[in-house]
Amino acid sequence: MYKHRNCIIESTPTEKHPEMVTITKTPNVRKDFEGRRYLTLEHAHKQIEKFESERLIKSKENYVKKQLAEVVVIEGEGFSWLATRKEIVDEYTERFQRE
Repeated sequence: MYKHRNCIIESTPTEKHPEMVTITKTPNVRKDFEGRRYLTLEHAHKQIEKFESERLIKSKENYVKKQLAEVVVIEGEGFSWLATRKEIVDEYTERFQRE
């Protein structure tokens, strides 16, 4: 029995594939792996790591999209300026408090 990223991997050899393993127990986030069989322990590890990498990339993608939603392009005569909505509100508030 092996454990990788809270997945329980058990050796389930066959005549043809003596190194075969099966993932027998997983956390909820990796439920898709439960019951899957792989030719070697290394193949199982690679698939779990690939899944985790893609999950991390997807979570960062959502974060970046949210951050970019706050960016505004301001164009004027001969210039372009990138700013967040917060910066624009702060600048506007600061300017009109003085006057």
